[in-house]
Amino acid sequence: MRENTVIRKIKRICTCSKGGSHIWTVVIMLSIVIIFAGVLEVAQIISLASGVRKDTQLVIDSFVTKTGQQIFSSISNGDDYVDDLDEAAFYQLFESELGLEDSGGLYYHSPSGADVFIISDLDVDFAVADSVKLKMSYTLQIPVRAFNKNVTDIEIPMTLRADYYLK
Repeated sequence: MRENTVIRKIKRICTCSKGGSHIWTVVIMLSIVIIFAGVLEVAQIISLASGVRKDTQLVIDSFVTKTGQQIFSSISNGDDYVDDLDEAAFYQLFESELGLEDSGGLYYHSPSGADVFIISDLDVDFAVADSVKLKMSYTLQIPVRAFNKNVTDIEIPMTLRADYYLK
């Protein structure tokens, strides 16, 4: 059975008795460490994006449920039917639950001074008819850092929905 030629070359370089193998061994190990660091960075970004999505969905669900229950309660008590939602209350809940700071349409999450993530292009659509509906779309920007410097930002578009049926 023949081994892969790349693996044979690596074995030959690492077992060379002329003294040059030490440099190549270090180069190979550093390459493996850099690849491993890249994989861990991607895993961290995926985990952060998933967490932000879950937290945002929780905020949307709780707001829609609370608003739907208030509308249902007011109808049950014979009060007028309210067909608008308190957008200011939603944004306040969104900012407080996710620990965000509003800066003119950009929402920053930076608990230790460095930006962990930024939410931009926020678009929220409310609708009340037979149900309370909320659709939220935004762009999640996650800075990729190396050696305490921002290398680039990864932008992930997200769209979330929540419905609460009144009947």
